[in-house]
Amino acid sequence: MGFMAGGLVGWALILFLQAPAQDPLLDLRDRARAFADPAQSTTTQIFELGKEIWTHFASGAPVDREIALSTIEAVQTAFRAHKPSKGDAVERDATSFAWWSGACLRDAEHYELAAEVFAQQAAQAGANEPLRPYLWIELATTRRMQARYRDAHSALDEAQKLLVPLGVDPFQHHPADSEQALYLGSWFDVTGDVLMHEGVLEAAHLHFEELARRAEAHADNALRFAGLHNRMRLALVAHQPALVRSLWHEATPQSWFSEISAVDAAKLDVVRGAAALDAAERGERNAFDEARTVLDSVASRATASEQSRRFASLMAVMVELVRSRIGEANALLAAVNSRYGSPLAHDTSSVLSESNLWHALLALRIARLLGSSDELRASRQIALRLLEAQVEEWRSQRTGGHSQKAFTHATLRNSLAAELVKAEVNTGSGDSRVANALNLWIRVHSSGHAGVGNDLGSRDLALEGVQKLRSSLATRSTAVVVLIPERFESCLFWFDDREIEFDTIAPFYQLESAARRLDATAQLCASSVNPGDWSEYRQAVASASAMFLPPGLRAFLANHSELVIFGAEDVAWPSFELFEIADGEPLGLQLALCYTPSLVDGMLLAKAWDSIRPERSGSCVVVSPAWQQSVLSEALPDLPLDSAEQVLVSRMLRASGTSKSRLLHGSSATAGLVFDESLEDSAALTIITHGIFDPLRADPAGLLLAPDGTHDGAVWASDMERIGVPPVVSLFACRVGLAHPRRYDMGGHHLGRSMLDSGALAILLNTSEIEYRVSLELGAEFHEHLARGHSPTQALRLARLNLVPPKQSSEAAVPIHALLVKLYGYGAKPLPVRAFDPELSWRGGSAKQSCLIGIVAAILAALAFVWIRKKRLHGR
Repeated sequence: MGFMAGGLVGWALILFLQAPAQDPLLDLRDRARAFADPAQSTTTQIFELGKEIWTHFASGAPVDREIALSTIEAVQTAFRAHKPSKGDAVERDATSFAWWSGACLRDAEHYELAAEVFAQQAAQAGANEPLRPYLWIELATTRRMQARYRDAHSALDEAQKLLVPLGVDPFQHHPADSEQALYLGSWFDVTGDVLMHEGVLEAAHLHFEELARRAEAHADNALRFAGLHNRMRLALVAHQPALVRSLWHEATPQSWFSEISAVDAAKLDVVRGAAALDAAERGERNAFDEARTVLDSVASRATASEQSRRFASLMAVMVELVRSRIGEANALLAAVNSRYGSPLAHDTSSVLSESNLWHALLALRIARLLGSSDELRASRQIALRLLEAQVEEWRSQRTGGHSQKAFTHATLRNSLAAELVKAEVNTGSGDSRVANALNLWIRVHSSGHAGVGNDLGSRDLALEGVQKLRSSLATRSTAVVVLIPERFESCLFWFDDREIEFDTIAPFYQLESAARRLDATAQLCASSVNPGDWSEYRQAVASASAMFLPPGLRAFLANHSELVIFGAEDVAWPSFELFEIADGEPLGLQLALCYTPSLVDGMLLAKAWDSIRPERSGSCVVVSPAWQQSVLSEALPDLPLDSAEQVLVSRMLRASGTSKSRLLHGSSATAGLVFDESLEDSAALTIITHGIFDPLRADPAGLLLAPDGTHDGAVWASDMERIGVPPVVSLFACRVGLAHPRRYDMGGHHLGRSMLDSGALAILLNTSEIEYRVSLELGAEFHEHLARGHSPTQALRLARLNLVPPKQSSEAAVPIHALLVKLYGYGAKPLPVRAFDPELSWRGGSAKQSCLIGIVAAILAALAFVWIRKKRLHGR
């Protein structure tokens, strides 16, 4: 009996020990509900209870959503119970409690719950509640931390709308009130941070400069830290390590710097350490020691956050990898693993953790370099799980327009994918290793991140991939160049169906500088009659040609008639058309050139080209909208459609032929008419209009069409997501191919990529200014050669040859604008459409033009009547 009693007691004890502990929030919630009676509590007691709840939220412990939300609601109800005696101040206390609760949840990386709290409170807050815009700003911050930039933009727009009625206009008003200054400073901070992560660096810089001015004016240490931190990070993203370290050293002696929290100080040191590593990669060898010193200090600092310590430790591993001390890097990584565990053990509420990606990338790279098969397989599995989670997260967030791209995360994600490809090659056998590598490569490309190939940095791997892919992309007459821009030493692969060559060239920041200088000087010379300007142009061409065309590639191109270029978007679209080879002629006159985002994109576009329906026919030509009614305040030149221009437009329409061809001109060139359903069966679309560019947008390029009752006429890249366009699109408008560089995240943010997403396969566009008359002439020539059966690439080259004078003529007469037009996408085969028909359909234009057309038609009808009558008389 005693034995049985002891057994029952033992079982009861086991069940008691195994029973789940009650959620501490339940007790806190019960106490909050008891405080709803004003007779039983004071606002001070509620604040003390709030501190306990905040501490629990910030601890990182698991939080049940329903219990957390009901606890926040209970405390707010308790605050509001005191409203009759305290007035609006208590209502603000209730909102403040929810605001701080969301911040604590976010600090503990409960991002979705934090976002729900901010969104719920922003929707519930009263119209005059001063904290309401700040709740939207906090929601934007949360979405930014999740790399959900479209959502962050929406929240920031809501905040701006609410700030203006409060008498605070972010761009016009400089409030003396410290509280309003704090709201505005936070708005500039978060907006600049979002723009920086999207790669819109110029606009981000302007926001951070404004933030710095406001912080200094109001001596607000929190804003000062935010301004310094983000300006340093911006300089790091822009690859200006000297500026990062300069900002850090300038801030150190100031009294406010010593007052910021230890956590914030660690963040600054991590950025400084990263800048030192960047400087070391650029050749400052002594910067390696500076990086290790700073990062080791953060890693051992007890007052720093765990995330900062872990990230600093991982950065130290990267330092040793970069200077090729693999053994030291492996030892450091082992210490990180011992202290922090596997990458999968962290940040389970967000797969977008930067530390996770760094950790997996370094583990995989070290295992591959050490040649440890077991460690390589284990690291590969962890990395693959993280990458797949990244892809799924990206797909679930993508809602069109903005593509949820973050500079830092895209770089890490694509670097991780590249390491996985290398791991597949190292662990595979025979032909299957290439197939495995390519399957993984294609899987990542299909998720929308086409820049994976740009961080491969391995000649052997690229050779393996090119061997597999070249049969789909190259022939004996077609050469393919793959540009792989890297921080320390970029490289070029070029190949046809017979051979593959390889060479290393300058770092990407030098390539980008040369490309921008070339375009800028070409633009100046195109609009100048001063012969002295041409010396600078020739120097820019020679410099860029030497950088992008090593001797082996120059000799190789002489044996080809066509060139397809991959990777150029990563270095500000270098104008290969302007480069000169042996005889000094521009490359754009010797070869048919085409730019395609990635190798995989090239294969998909080629496949889509072969499936174009033959019944597609006709063309839509859009010329000179009514810009006077546009949303732009700047004065734009008129685009006339006089007799000479009408001849060129008629040539375009006749080349496309059939009764489906039409012209939209003037006030009839509205977005609704241009992008209507009839384009689905057209073969080509040509738009000759003003291009617009907004640096504050993630996708900054657009077209200016005529406004109507429902649309202001500005069509941006993000507006193209639901529009279907023909396979060939010609965009003769200024800067439609221009966008802020997002290295390792090619395409997807200028108007050309948006057109690809909308169904186009070959797009004519440019990254600079273009002349109206040159656009009309080039467009007419291009469409006529296209109608004769030439491929788009060859049609563009032949059009240039007809416009550009012989080399021996005056240089000042060369229309460089014709050479600055690029063909983006695919264009190696003729357009497989039905035979052409000269019947035309005109829409739009002036009443005078319509009258002239009517008169001409009447005359032709009269002549036909007279001729028929004479025939009948002679017949008798």
